[in-house]
Amino acid sequence: MSRHHANYSRDGFSLIEMLAVLSILSLVMVTVSIRWGDVYKRSRLKATVERVIDFDFKARRHAIQQHRNGTLSYNLDNHRTLKASRWVRGVEKRISMDTDSLNRIESIRTARSKASDEIIELPISNLGATPTYCVEIKQGDEQRWIVFAGRTGQSEVFEKSEDADEVFATLEVVGETGAQWEASRPDAN
Repeated sequence: MSRHHANYSRDGFSLIEMLAVLSILSLVMVTVSIRWGDVYKRSRLKATVERVIDFDFKARRHAIQQHRNGTLSYNLDNHRTLKASRWVRGVEKRISMDTDSLNRIESIRTARSKASDEIIELPISNLGATPTYCVEIKQGDEQRWIVFAGRTGQSEVFEKSEDADEVFATLEVVGETGAQWEASRPDAN
Protein backbone atom coordinates (compact mmCIF):
# COMPACT_ATOMS: atom_id res chain seq x y z
CA MET A 1 0.00 0.00 0.00
CA SER A 2 1.41 3.23 -0.94
CA ARG A 3 0.44 6.53 0.38
CA HIS A 4 0.13 9.50 -1.81
CA HIS A 5 0.84 12.84 -0.31
CA ALA A 6 -0.92 15.75 -1.70
CA ASN A 7 1.44 18.38 -3.03
CA TYR A 8 0.65 21.76 -1.68
CA SER A 9 2.54 25.04 -1.83
CA ARG A 10 3.51 26.97 1.23
CA ASP A 11 2.23 30.53 0.95
CA GLY A 12 3.15 31.93 4.38
CA PHE A 13 5.14 31.55 7.57
CA SER A 14 4.22 29.24 10.37
CA LEU A 15 3.33 30.58 13.78
CA ILE A 16 6.64 29.32 15.19
CA GLU A 17 8.63 31.21 12.55
CA MET A 18 6.71 34.42 13.21
CA LEU A 19 7.26 34.15 16.97
CA ALA A 20 10.99 33.55 16.46
CA VAL A 21 11.32 36.65 14.26
CA LEU A 22 9.33 38.78 16.70
CA SER A 23 11.49 37.59 19.61
CA ILE A 24 14.69 38.49 17.78
CA LEU A 25 13.32 41.91 16.82
CA SER A 26 12.25 42.65 20.39
CA LEU A 27 15.72 41.73 21.69
CA VAL A 28 17.31 44.06 19.17
CA MET A 29 14.92 46.87 20.14
CA VAL A 30 15.63 46.45 23.86
CA THR A 31 19.39 46.52 23.23
CA VAL A 32 19.11 49.64 21.07
CA SER A 33 16.91 51.45 23.59
CA ILE A 34 19.30 50.71 26.47
CA ARG A 35 22.25 51.98 24.42
CA TRP A 36 20.31 55.04 23.31
CA GLY A 37 19.42 55.88 26.93
CA ASP A 38 23.10 55.85 27.91
CA VAL A 39 24.05 58.05 24.96
CA TYR A 40 21.23 60.45 25.79
CA LYS A 41 22.29 60.77 29.45
CA ARG A 42 25.94 61.33 28.50
CA SER A 43 24.93 64.00 26.00
CA ARG A 44 22.86 65.78 28.67
CA LEU A 45 25.86 65.76 31.03
CA LYS A 46 28.10 67.14 28.29
CA ALA A 47 25.54 69.84 27.49
CA THR A 48 25.39 70.89 31.15
CA VAL A 49 29.19 71.08 31.33
CA GLU A 50 29.20 73.27 28.21
CA ARG A 51 26.48 75.51 29.67
CA VAL A 52 28.43 76.04 32.90
CA ILE A 53 31.57 76.93 30.91
CA ASP A 54 29.58 79.29 28.70
CA PHE A 55 27.96 80.91 31.72
CA ASP A 56 31.35 81.60 33.33
CA PHE A 57 32.58 83.10 30.05
CA LYS A 58 29.51 85.34 29.71
CA ALA A 59 29.79 86.57 33.31
CA ARG A 60 33.47 87.46 32.82
CA ARG A 61 32.81 89.12 29.45
CA HIS A 62 29.95 91.12 30.92
CA ALA A 63 32.15 92.44 33.76
CA ILE A 64 34.81 93.49 31.23
CA GLN A 65 32.32 95.18 28.89
CA GLN A 66 30.68 97.10 31.74
CA HIS A 67 34.00 97.92 33.47
CA ARG A 68 32.40 96.89 36.77
CA ASN A 69 33.03 94.26 39.40
CA GLY A 70 30.40 91.57 39.78
CA THR A 71 29.62 88.30 41.49
CA LEU A 72 29.32 84.77 40.16
CA SER A 73 27.23 82.62 42.48
CA TYR A 74 26.42 78.92 42.57
CA ASN A 75 23.40 77.84 44.58
CA LEU A 76 24.29 74.47 46.03
CA ASP A 77 21.12 74.34 48.14
CA ASN A 78 19.17 73.24 45.07
CA HIS A 79 22.29 72.05 43.16
CA ARG A 80 21.07 73.64 39.95
CA THR A 81 21.20 77.45 39.83
CA LEU A 82 23.99 79.72 38.58
CA LYS A 83 23.72 83.50 38.85
CA ALA A 84 25.95 86.39 37.90
CA SER A 85 25.25 89.87 39.12
CA ARG A 86 26.64 93.36 38.89
CA TRP A 87 25.63 96.71 40.30
CA VAL A 88 24.58 99.49 37.93
CA ARG A 89 23.64 102.84 39.45
CA GLY A 90 22.77 101.20 42.76
CA VAL A 91 20.59 98.48 41.17
CA GLU A 92 21.65 94.87 41.05
CA LYS A 93 21.41 93.33 37.56
CA ARG A 94 21.38 89.51 37.32
CA ILE A 95 21.65 86.82 34.71
CA SER A 96 20.93 83.24 35.69
CA MET A 97 20.92 79.68 34.43
CA ASP A 98 19.49 76.42 35.76
CA THR A 99 20.94 73.03 34.92
CA ASP A 100 18.53 70.34 33.79
CA SER A 101 16.86 68.01 36.27
CA LEU A 102 19.19 65.07 35.58
CA ASN A 103 22.39 66.94 36.48
CA ARG A 104 23.51 68.41 39.78
CA ILE A 105 26.19 70.91 40.63
CA GLU A 106 27.59 68.79 43.43
CA SER A 107 30.34 71.00 44.86
CA ILE A 108 32.51 74.07 44.30
CA ARG A 109 36.14 74.18 45.32
CA THR A 110 38.28 77.29 45.68
CA ALA A 111 41.75 77.71 47.13
CA ARG A 112 40.23 78.43 50.52
CA SER A 113 37.28 76.07 50.74
CA LYS A 114 35.13 73.31 49.31
CA ALA A 115 31.38 73.65 49.61
CA SER A 116 28.53 71.33 48.77
CA ASP A 117 25.44 72.75 50.49
CA GLU A 118 25.36 76.52 50.40
CA ILE A 119 25.48 79.50 48.10
CA ILE A 120 29.02 80.18 46.88
CA GLU A 121 29.77 83.68 45.64
CA LEU A 122 32.91 84.37 43.65
CA PRO A 123 33.90 87.97 42.91
CA ILE A 124 34.51 88.94 39.30
CA SER A 125 36.78 91.93 38.75
CA ASN A 126 36.16 94.51 36.08
CA LEU A 127 39.00 92.78 34.20
CA GLY A 128 37.06 89.48 34.15
CA ALA A 129 39.24 87.76 36.76
CA THR A 130 37.91 85.48 39.49
CA PRO A 131 39.64 83.26 42.01
CA THR A 132 40.48 79.91 40.43
CA TYR A 133 37.73 77.42 41.17
CA CYS A 134 36.52 73.93 40.34
CA VAL A 135 32.91 72.86 39.73
CA GLU A 136 31.83 69.24 40.20
CA ILE A 137 28.81 68.19 38.13
CA LYS A 138 27.15 64.87 38.81
CA GLN A 139 24.61 62.76 36.97
CA GLY A 140 23.87 59.42 38.59
CA ASP A 141 27.24 57.71 38.94
CA GLU A 142 28.99 59.87 36.28
CA GLN A 143 30.86 63.01 37.30
CA ARG A 144 32.77 65.79 35.59
CA TRP A 145 35.05 68.38 37.11
CA ILE A 146 35.58 71.76 35.45
CA VAL A 147 38.59 73.81 36.58
CA PHE A 148 38.42 77.53 35.78
CA ALA A 149 41.73 79.45 35.86
CA GLY A 150 41.04 82.68 37.71
CA ARG A 151 42.89 85.31 35.74
CA THR A 152 42.37 83.96 32.26
CA GLY A 153 39.03 82.18 32.58
CA GLN A 154 40.39 79.17 30.73
CA SER A 155 38.60 75.96 31.62
CA GLU A 156 39.42 72.29 31.46
CA VAL A 157 37.02 69.37 31.96
CA PHE A 158 38.10 66.20 33.74
CA GLU A 159 36.44 62.83 34.27
CA LYS A 160 38.53 61.95 37.34
CA SER A 161 38.75 64.04 40.48
CA GLU A 162 42.45 63.21 40.82
CA ASP A 163 43.19 64.94 37.50
CA ALA A 164 41.27 68.05 38.54
CA ASP A 165 43.04 68.06 41.93
CA GLU A 166 46.42 67.83 40.21
CA VAL A 167 45.70 70.81 37.95
CA PHE A 168 44.29 72.78 40.86
CA ALA A 169 47.40 72.05 42.95
CA THR A 170 49.63 73.17 40.05
CA LEU A 171 47.70 76.42 39.77
CA GLU A 172 48.13 76.95 43.53
CA VAL A 173 51.90 76.51 43.18
CA VAL A 174 52.14 79.14 40.44
CA GLY A 175 49.95 81.55 42.40
CA GLU A 176 46.94 81.46 40.12
CA THR A 177 44.29 80.44 42.63
CA GLY A 178 43.12 83.39 44.59
CA ALA A 179 45.43 84.66 47.30
CA GLN A 180 47.44 86.62 44.77
CA TRP A 181 44.29 87.66 42.95
CA GLU A 182 42.77 89.04 46.15
CA ALA A 183 45.86 91.18 46.78
CA SER A 184 45.85 92.63 43.25
CA ARG A 185 42.09 92.88 42.69
CA PRO A 186 41.14 96.20 41.11
CA ASP A 187 38.19 97.70 42.99
CA ALA A 188 36.66 99.91 40.36
CA ASN A 189 32.96 99.96 41.13
